[in-house]
Amino acid sequence: MSKTEETNGVLPPPPEPTPAVFTSKLVSPIHTFFVMIICLGSVHFLCILIMASFLLLPRHQCLLVLGMLVVLMFIPINENSKWGLALARYIYKHAPGYFPATLYVEDIKDFNPDQAYVFGYEPHSVWPIGAETLSALTGFMPTGKVKVLVSTALLYTPFLRHLCTWLGASAATRENFSSLLKAGYSCVVIPGGVQESFYMEHDSEVCFSLLSHTDTHLCYHLAHIDLAKTSPSILFWVDMDILNFKMG
Repeated sequence: MSKTEETNGVLPPPPEPTPAVFTSKLVSPIHTFFVMIICLGSVHFLCILIMASFLLLPRHQCLLVLGMLVVLMFIPINENSKWGLALARYIYKHAPGYFPATLYVEDIKDFNPDQAYVFGYEPHSVWPIGAETLSALTGFMPTGKVKVLVSTALLYTPFLRHLCTWLGASAATRENFSSLLKAGYSCVVIPGGVQESFYMEHDSEVCFSLLSHTDTHLCYHLAHIDLAKTSPSILFWVDMDILNFKMG
């Protein structure tokens, strides 16, 4: 006799969800400040280097610097580099404590490390640093391999492309997205990019969802926007206590 017949046709209640809350802490202000400089200062360093080369160096040395940068744009990167992964772990250890970030998971037992998931990270700032809370290197989510989909421009920027690769970033293209899911990678999708961040309104809410006909598990993220717009081109989070993921 089946369990359904034993209960007179009444299905047993579903198991209670197992919520989980992960809150990052500020381990060391000095290390955290240094990590934020690494994450946000690479583009500034590149611009200063190029300007200084044009203004201060002889022509042949300036061309040498530019040639070196071109080589860094296309040189192959070892994703499993020992030093690169060590740097990524160092960043993931200290960066979340800057906000600090808090991750809410409605049912932690719903996640299977052998299954691919799609996370919608929304809302986001121009530099969505808060997405690092979903990385496998932080150990918060039991999702196995994770890739954050970013603009291909980041993956052709010297210095920054190395950093993004070691941090688990990958190109946000249709072909790459599909291949990563087939390979068993969970993917963090950041919709709209920089342009969408300018349409966000302070003290509002946003719900992001995905629809798919594959067997990939989809998650959605309901968040409260609390950000400060400091200039026409820069957005900084005031409150990162917003990550609330549920199974869809």
